[in-house]
Amino acid sequence: MDRVTEQGRWRRLNTGLDRLDQWSQAASQAQRNAVYKALFSILCGTVFHSYPVVRYGGQPEQVVVLVRPDLVMRIQLDAGTFGIAYIGVPQPAPE
Repeated sequence: MDRVTEQGRWRRLNTGLDRLDQWSQAASQAQRNAVYKALFSILCGTVFHSYPVVRYGGQPEQVVVLVRPDLVMRIQLDAGTFGIAYIGVPQPAPE
């Protein structure tokens, strides 16, 4: 995976709130706080400067944000919007 270094801009969350709600039920307060902070950085466009971000497999519109060593988010980026595709422990890269 290549490190993503694209310029940030404001985005709107349009999908994945159900994933966030489901994940947050079992997450600790510290994990929720870390994810909310990362989500805000995606909203305001600073995620590429604040977190390690890599492309997800061969899908240029999806990136993985390393929130903490034990926690990642896979994000679908679209024009002016984004969606949460996955929140949880890091998984092996697809083959």
